[in-house]
Amino acid sequence: MKKILLATALAAVSISATEANWGGFYARGGLAANGAGVTSKVNDKAVAGDEYKIGTALEIAAGWGVTVANVVYLGVDAQVGNFGIDYKTSGAEGATASTTTVTWAPNLQARVGFAGKSILPYIAGGFGYSKEVSKTGVTGDLPEGNMTGSARIGADFKVSESFFVGAYGQFVKAFNTETGEGAAKTAKGTSATTVGFTAGYQF
Repeated sequence: MKKILLATALAAVSISATEANWGGFYARGGLAANGAGVTSKVNDKAVAGDEYKIGTALEIAAGWGVTVANVVYLGVDAQVGNFGIDYKTSGAEGATASTTTVTWAPNLQARVGFAGKSILPYIAGGFGYSKEVSKTGVTGDLPEGNMTGSARIGADFKVSESFFVGAYGQFVKAFNTETGEGAAKTAKGTSATTVGFTAGYQF
């Protein structure tokens, strides 16, 4: 009986140690809902014609991290395929139009988190690039090819030694696109909030 209890205790310790190992390379994919808004200013004054889109997002990412003293997690996360798919938009004066817009937004972030036994809560931030690769029937002209800044908060949970799932919220702000000069100078800015779930594999 003592041998059985000892073996069980050793197995539990082994599993806990394995679950606490968040270091190394990983790959993941995710699905999320997102909302993106476009604001316009002429000569630094807001004008009518703002747009707001609601859609879905598909995320493909890879990264690497290390745990310090089995407590602090430090890592780099590359969202190599972050695709936003928007299916609705609204224009000025309540005008609406259906649209299918695919936005490609690769993103590179630094991560800091707490390496728990089976949970990894974290915060992250970084820079990226956003470009629309297709659009149909959009009301107005949306900014294309913008540099972006991003912030993310989330948590990953170990399902097994290598597989994990997670949930997150992410905010992305595109730097303004300016056109024209003088009184005709127009600036457009885009911001998006994404909330979703991920699943991944740690190598």
